[in-house]
Amino acid sequence: MKKITAFILSFVMVVFCLTPSLSAQANEDILTNAVYYTCDYDTKSKQVVIHGTVNHDFMISHADYRIEVKAVLPGNDYYSAVNDSSYEILAEATMSVKFTFYVEIDTSLERYSKYLIIFSSPNGERTLAAEPKIPSVSSDFNYDPSDKSGYKGVYTDSASVIGESGAGTVIIDVDLGKMKSDSTDSILYPMNNSYIHVKRSYISEIDKKVVAASVANTRIYFRILVSAYDDLLSLCVDNTKKYSIPNMFSEDIVDYVFTMTSFLASRYATEYTIDGIIAGSCVDDVDNVNSVGDITLDQYAELYTVYLCVLGNAVHEKNSKADIVIPLSDSNDYTENVVSGKRVRASEFLDNIFYRLDKNVSGAFHCSLLIETDITPLGITNKNIGNGIDTNYEYDRTRISVSNINDVNAFVSGMSEKYGDTPTNMIYLWHSDKDLSGDALSCAYAYLYSALSGNSFVSAFVADFGDNMASVEKLFKYVNTESHQSVISPLFRYFSDTSWNVPLAANRVLIEKQLLTNRPENILGEFKYLDFTASSVFERINKGENCTSINSDYDHVGTRALHVSSSKLNIGDKLQCIGVFDFDEDYRYTPYISLKLAIDNNKAPDNSLYEISISLGKDNCRAELVGVVRNHEISELYFDISEFAPISPSDYLIVTVRCITDSSNGLSLWLYDMTGYSNEYTSDELDEKIKELRLLGNSENDGNDGGFNFTLLFTIIGVLFSIGAVGIGLLMVFRRDDDNDKNPESMNE
Repeated sequence: MKKITAFILSFVMVVFCLTPSLSAQANEDILTNAVYYTCDYDTKSKQVVIHGTVNHDFMISHADYRIEVKAVLPGNDYYSAVNDSSYEILAEATMSVKFTFYVEIDTSLERYSKYLIIFSSPNGERTLAAEPKIPSVSSDFNYDPSDKSGYKGVYTDSASVIGESGAGTVIIDVDLGKMKSDSTDSILYPMNNSYIHVKRSYISEIDKKVVAASVANTRIYFRILVSAYDDLLSLCVDNTKKYSIPNMFSEDIVDYVFTMTSFLASRYATEYTIDGIIAGSCVDDVDNVNSVGDITLDQYAELYTVYLCVLGNAVHEKNSKADIVIPLSDSNDYTENVVSGKRVRASEFLDNIFYRLDKNVSGAFHCSLLIETDITPLGITNKNIGNGIDTNYEYDRTRISVSNINDVNAFVSGMSEKYGDTPTNMIYLWHSDKDLSGDALSCAYAYLYSALSGNSFVSAFVADFGDNMASVEKLFKYVNTESHQSVISPLFRYFSDTSWNVPLAANRVLIEKQLLTNRPENILGEFKYLDFTASSVFERINKGENCTSINSDYDHVGTRALHVSSSKLNIGDKLQCIGVFDFDEDYRYTPYISLKLAIDNNKAPDNSLYEISISLGKDNCRAELVGVVRNHEISELYFDISEFAPISPSDYLIVTVRCITDSSNGLSLWLYDMTGYSNEYTSDELDEKIKELRLLGNSENDGNDGGFNFTLLFTIIGVLFSIGAVGIGLLMVFRRDDDNDKNPESMNE
């Protein structure tokens, strides 16, 4: 680290009323009201920029003092650095009301150092002028408690569940250690002055989930994890723990964490965008979950603060509105009468983190909280629901549950009086008991969903159903639609009291339609929306769950089609592909559609059955069309979409195949075309009307999001060119006429 520039701007102004004194100040004390400064990092120049203002009266009384800048790397004591000559003075200047320093950094770890402003007397005595600062982490995240569109959440590893569940929020796990690759299966991404290999196959699986979430208008949170088994990244390797925190005091690991997070933020920064980063899992639980070794609470809090800053910088350079989340266990030590008995108390850990984010990180650092729990509400089990569920259940007060979640809110609100920026929202992540299923699981979920929905502090209720998703699938699909009472009210018979049932917000529209038994009657015209037999007309088909490849190919009879292949599938597994339109496809003129397809499972008999699900939609409105087909048959599936077509266009098409009767070592889905039908318009009329809608959709997309309207540009250029051509032509005509007037003989030629 070296000094680049130090220059002083002096002004005659009084900015403070108090006059601090240095005479009785010990070196480890910090002055108050003597100086105010900010510390920022310029990504282009790779410099730390420090702007400050000194109390005018203090400056007058200490005019012979100098202002110095030192830096202390993360994990080191900054008090001792004040008078330690081994710490280089990076910049200095004479005393003045205002000062600005530019300090060049050589390593990424120096970006997260604590920068000290020191007052030095003529006889060499030095005093720390203010709390040291870490360069700011810019953030525009702002929680709106009135926006409940992301309230219904799901934690899953399944792309099909994400795309079909209508969730407003999804949490996707990302293991930092699994992202690294050798050169054989990699995507190159710049790191410092070189490149790092990111594992392509691992990212491909994340892509499937992100695309599924994006087309379903679902907020995406990546939970960034480091395995306790990871001997390269983890702070302390421990085979008895599940996770660890990366060693953020290491230069190489800071580089790695920043680069991999930056890769994720860059990859999902435009069309598919991540909404937040969760920094670990149950970070306060170092007894059972996280391996951190023997470090003290202060050391752990400093390390985790650096971790938050690194993740925040990496994400916010691409998306300043992304949320940074601190995940906690359900241990309750937020009230005086509850003692957790754990090595790290969540309340003390948060207090320490909030202090550092407020006092040491320059600028406001906006973040959220997450509480992770597996507490089943009301003690519900598969056996006891038949006896009636008692809503006066006594919970364990040493753990945070739906009954005492406001203890966390009250604690955080109290912290806001001490520190400038504290979280204003919390995600509630519930892992259901693996033995809970059927109506018991539905009762537990419905109760939690309703009980938490009215809490403005809870921004999202995210459920993890594990392998029991199927038993609660219908309830989960409809709980945030107008039909929510139709799926909740059948559960009332299990409860002794239903006062917990409150009106729920309906922020999704789901229209389900079954396969028509025959082709619609009285059809006047048809329009082929997609024709895969004419080559690859739909290039933006993405791999979904269990999809290994997508390409334009010829089937067994020589017909060109879109060929979607799967990995090995068991009964109940799904193969999925997701198409994204370049414009909104409007079906208002065709109340019926068909999809022509075929299933090939060479290891199964011809009569094996497969469920086909077709999803169309945009934003919060979705149509799900379901039918069943046989193996080795080319089928044309007809659906009535008259309820969906008038209320919403579609900007995506999801086709999902589920194995009903047989497994497969590799399934093939062949897509031939998708056609719309009308009993009001002829084919020619449909062709004209739908092409007009597409042209309108394209022109609107050209100007979307404040982007440049190239269609308008080309139109203007064309008009100007035409005007210019006409002008030149007229000029030549008039000039020729003028020449003819001057030369009468030419008239006779």
